[in-house]
Amino acid sequence: MAISYAGALEIVLERSHRHKNRPRGDDHIKLDLALGRTAAQEYRSPIATPQFDSSAMDGYAVFSGWTRNASPNNPITLRVVESVSAGDKEATVANDINNGLVPCVEIMTGARFPISDTTAQFDAVIPVERTIFLGEGKNGRLLSIAGPSRPDQHKRFAGEDFQKGDLILEAGQVITEQHVMALAQTGMKKISVQREVRIGLWSTGAELSGLSNADSKVSDVNGPYLTAILRSKGARVKFMGTLPDDLRQIEKAIRTAVASRDFDMLITTGGVSVGKRDFIEAALILLRAEIVFHGVAIRPGHPILFAMASHQPGLSIGSGNIRPDPTVRKEQLVAFFGLPGNPIAAAVSFEFLAMPYLEVLGSQRKRRFYRAKLIENPCGSVAAPRKTPQHDEFRHGTLETQPDGLIAWLSKDQSPAKVKPFLQSNCWVHLRAGDTIGAEVSCYPLESSRHLTW
Repeated sequence: MAISYAGALEIVLERSHRHKNRPRGDDHIKLDLALGRTAAQEYRSPIATPQFDSSAMDGYAVFSGWTRNASPNNPITLRVVESVSAGDKEATVANDINNGLVPCVEIMTGARFPISDTTAQFDAVIPVERTIFLGEGKNGRLLSIAGPSRPDQHKRFAGEDFQKGDLILEAGQVITEQHVMALAQTGMKKISVQREVRIGLWSTGAELSGLSNADSKVSDVNGPYLTAILRSKGARVKFMGTLPDDLRQIEKAIRTAVASRDFDMLITTGGVSVGKRDFIEAALILLRAEIVFHGVAIRPGHPILFAMASHQPGLSIGSGNIRPDPTVRKEQLVAFFGLPGNPIAAAVSFEFLAMPYLEVLGSQRKRRFYRAKLIENPCGSVAAPRKTPQHDEFRHGTLETQPDGLIAWLSKDQSPAKVKPFLQSNCWVHLRAGDTIGAEVSCYPLESSRHLTW
């Protein structure tokens, strides 16, 4: 009988914590190389930004009080007394009206606001396009404006973006482009990241393109999908090609990868069911690996296999119900996940069993999930969730915000071989025994939707 999902997940997490054996933050890298890596520590802004009051656009800094009466019928003449650009030191400027000419400072976007030597402080910027050039006079360049400026117009205040101590990045977060921008904004040049989890990946099956000359060959879906999603999780993944339905070749490929010590995890797709050409378990038994479990009470993805293999050739660490050898050190072990071949089944078993292992090994934060009310699919009927008490179901669907809370519904077609319905979804819905329409269910946003806040 297959192990329950809760039982399988507990084993995966226990083994991942046992396997974890790497220093935190041993890679200190340049910020432009950090995208997709996992933060080794928390990062907070060391400064307030902007660090000074500055201009939001090119124009002329003035004291707004001296422009309040400007109008087309009563234009005011400005006299340019100074010019400041981004990067210039703070300028202190005389700010007195002489001969009816209002002093102003030419200012560029990002430049520090000038300081007045009087109580009439520069507090607004008049955009260039709102001024009329009158010419050069004996008192300097003269401009005309035909409307008032308001206090703080086009002015950026010190600290209005980041305050010193604001949280930018949590330990265990996968670094995104937004994080890189924020870290750069606050002056950081390098960042400490977790060492990458090294993962080797194969697809299996003679029917896949490149292995078969038959007309029935199909494209490999799982290889590109898992490679892409693993990289998005901060892993260093190597796709090692497609394995044929041949026991010896599969055993040799796995043995070589394990013995290389180049990988922390190995993943295959296909070859884990009970067909006469499903050889993954048999290959692992030849390698004397420990088959931790084979088959989990989930749909889809129930044939998933989880094993531990040793770096040392010929060293037995157990198989089936045989207890693992306690002399095998955790740094000698490679975790092995054999996923089903159907794309949706592979995605489910990866997301909900292999991914938790990776999160622990890479010291990543756990994925966020949301509780939502399960409703009927608005576009029509869909197969009702099964009520078999032995199985957990993971179905792609849609999560949506309503005024009275979150709702979710399942995609109409849940075939594990069909990808188009998955393309139109934004979450996985976890259905436990007895969950049906009206139940509150757990929803896990897909990668493309994880930046949203429901």
